[in-house]
Amino acid sequence: MKKIILLSIIAVTAGCFEASVDPSKVVAKVGSHVYSTDDVTAKINELDPQLKEYFDKKENKVRLLDQLIDQEVMYQLAKKEGIDRTNDYKKILADMERQAVVNIYIEKQVNDVAEVTRSEVEAFYNENQDQFGSYESRNVSHILVKTKPEAEKVQKELKAGSSFASLAKKYSIDPSNNQGGELGWIRKNQLVPEFADAAYKLTNRAPVSGIVQTQYGFHLIQLNDVKQMPEQPLDSVYGAISEQLLSQKKRDKVQNLLTKGKESIKIERFVDNL
Repeated sequence: MKKIILLSIIAVTAGCFEASVDPSKVVAKVGSHVYSTDDVTAKINELDPQLKEYFDKKENKVRLLDQLIDQEVMYQLAKKEGIDRTNDYKKILADMERQAVVNIYIEKQVNDVAEVTRSEVEAFYNENQDQFGSYESRNVSHILVKTKPEAEKVQKELKAGSSFASLAKKYSIDPSNNQGGELGWIRKNQLVPEFADAAYKLTNRAPVSGIVQTQYGFHLIQLNDVKQMPEQPLDSVYGAISEQLLSQKKRDKVQNLLTKGKESIKIERFVDNL
């Protein structure tokens, strides 16, 4: 983890020429390049707060400095070898340039997308009450096996008194087996239809289903708890909806650029040569 942190922040680090650095801030000299405390601090400041804490200790700053020195040594060796004049280097540089041009063009074009209006957010909220309205959430567990005979065997052991959780750990092929088959709190529209119908017919008096077949195999489902989730007021989800709509507007703008571009630029495809 420490190595990943260090390598990730030195990828494009450059030093300064000696004449431009306050001598009291110099921390390393590599050939004609000088690294100062400002260089190290600048790289650390680009990190998120949690990663910054790693460099509160001086020994970790020293590790970073050593990585900067290693990077500069390799850079200078490569320059002496003339790597920056090779075709491989020029091709990589050209590819990076193309991508940078595309990225800047897209950013420039979509930045003029109007902000989402309140009426748009309200319309989305009202049209998607299945997402924001009140609903019943259920906590369920299940045991998933490949064949019906396997499911019948599990069902028999369950009726004989074995606990649902222990059978899930023993037989279930679903990743939830480590949690005794528990799926946690779910809502009906998150489930495949066959599973959802069976899970939402269960009651406290009859908490375990019969064998249920889905595209994944054969299930036994157990109801653990039920709760009613309240409606989410518009103000509580306004920001999330606004961001979602703005992102969609930007995607639509990019797609529109592509569509118009393909109309104005001649394109020929020779798929038989693939």
